[in-house]
Amino acid sequence: MRESNIYVENVDDHKIIQLTKDGTPTLINGTFDWVYEEEFGLRDGLSWSPDGKHIAFWQIDASGIPNYFLINDTDSLYPKLTPIPYPKAGQTNPAAKVGIISADGGDITWLKIAGDARNQYIPAMDWAGNSDEVMVQVMNRLQNDDQVMLGNIHTGEVKTIMTEKDNAWVDVLRDDLRWINGGKDFTWVTERDGWRHVYVVSRDGKSTNLVTKFDFDVIKVENIDEKNGWLFFTASPDNATQEYLYRTKLDGSGKPERLTPVDQAGSHTYDVSPQGDFAFHTYSTISSPPRIDLISLPKHQQVRQLSETKICEQRSRN
Repeated sequence: MRESNIYVENVDDHKIIQLTKDGTPTLINGTFDWVYEEEFGLRDGLSWSPDGKHIAFWQIDASGIPNYFLINDTDSLYPKLTPIPYPKAGQTNPAAKVGIISADGGDITWLKIAGDARNQYIPAMDWAGNSDEVMVQVMNRLQNDDQVMLGNIHTGEVKTIMTEKDNAWVDVLRDDLRWINGGKDFTWVTERDGWRHVYVVSRDGKSTNLVTKFDFDVIKVENIDEKNGWLFFTASPDNATQEYLYRTKLDGSGKPERLTPVDQAGSHTYDVSPQGDFAFHTYSTISSPPRIDLISLPKHQQVRQLSETKICEQRSRN
């Protein structure tokens, strides 16, 4: 990224190609303005296709947004004013669109997303399990209607495969969306039944299968072991201060199985290996600092202790 434009560099000969040439302070390619950074936590505005031949990216048009002036009076003798395009409630929002361009340069294919770009958001975009389509989520300004779309990178045509609605607000799904079954299905996490549950949805959106069948919330999808048919996730079923690892069958059959030992009440975080047979495990309680172990799964047996923080006791002398 340089001056709101996207460049690529060949790692063999270090040749640099400028892919976009229309960037300005208010027309931003491959990254975001304040709204998308603050509202949706987005910073990196581009994504390489799985085959490395194309780049999908956001373009943000922040023109017409009123400036909010920040006063910098810490690093110079006199204060300086920094203008930041910042729409307050009811003011002009930025417009966003998604384009796809070859890594060698050339014409941009823009996704043909209907609607008023100033009054809707595109808070999520990534490749849809292959190198021919991208998945985008298009949300209204009230953020209670999220349309999930597939876009063809060659024609720009889009089709809505699913819509998530709520009277109050819906969350944007990014990290917990995983493509499985060779791109035929994907995981979707939603609170549509009152609990935050994981579903497996077909690529066309016509089939939806509940995977996590219980009356508590899924915190995070940790891993999917397709070969053996397991979904690994963390949850806090009884106490919000205590987080545990579970697994359940990916087809939704059976009941969830807690893998965190019952005698380890506290907070647990995991980095599960792709095969689901090992994990880096961090464990702490209100009275004990974090320790990190390498464990084997599903029995949660310690293979090696990697780190431990000890509490230093300070004793006073009379």
